[in-house]
Amino acid sequence: TYEAGTAFGTLMLAGTYLVIASILATVLRIVVVPSESMEPALMPGDVVLVTRSIFTKPKANDVVFFNPPKELDEAIANSKIGRAAAAAAAASSDPNDNSEKVTIVSTKGKQFIKRVVGVPGDQVGVRNSNPYVTVQ
Repeated sequence: TYEAGTAFGTLMLAGTYLVIASILATVLRIVVVPSESMEPALMPGDVVLVTRSIFTKPKANDVVFFNPPKELDEAIANSKIGRAAAAAAAASSDPNDNSEKVTIVSTKGKQFIKRVVGVPGDQVGVRNSNPYVTVQ
């Protein structure tokens, strides 16, 4: 119980605030949407409250916040676009070259916010430029 005006009461109140803050810090996180990849649902600069849970698995249409796989930078560098960007960077060492430059940005230290399209067992694809999901 809180006893107003006593040192013990003040310490108990401060301790209660610290416990609540630490619980919220482990369960909740405030995130700013960094890019336009989730438009029109989430716009760049939108602030989102993210709940952290290891007890539930994402379902279709959930929005998830996660660290990208470590292999992603290597996969991008080895892709057709990554090799073309590297070749263009090597070829255009001229500082007066005003042609369009393509740069590949590292995902290290960044986190992604994406929508779950399918879960294990679902069939996901593109037909006539339209995505589809067949739920199993």
